[in-house]
Amino acid sequence: MFVQQLNQCQPIRASSPICMITTALSGLRCVSAHERRRANERTRIMTQVAVNLKTIDLRKAELHSIAGDDIKTLQALLNLFLTAGDVGEDGAPIPPLILDATAGANTKEALLAFQTAAHLAKDAIVGPLTWRKLIEQDF
Repeated sequence: MFVQQLNQCQPIRASSPICMITTALSGLRCVSAHERRRANERTRIMTQVAVNLKTIDLRKAELHSIAGDDIKTLQALLNLFLTAGDVGEDGAPIPPLILDATAGANTKEALLAFQTAAHLAKDAIVGPLTWRKLIEQDF
């Protein structure tokens, strides 16, 4: 009976026995339509934010500082990541970045540490995938 109802794809209340059994057996959580709409809205907003941010190339940041509107956003997001106590390539802790909208060697070092931790290409380029990972901070 439970399997038959689940296969019919009927909406199931979170307090229903079917939902509780499904949760217990599969480890999944029943989600209300309202929760699904809210999650979809958050995803849509996150996607819009990531799409509106420009690609930033920090490969030569040690030689020439790079300035731009999105650099300050990048620095703020990297600071969220750096609160976990990450270290640079030399093993020394990376200090928090100054939000000055100018990227130099420190911003590049923090970006490379983030890309390594997020299992991204360690290329010092902030493209759509890096922006998404920075915004989500889920890796």
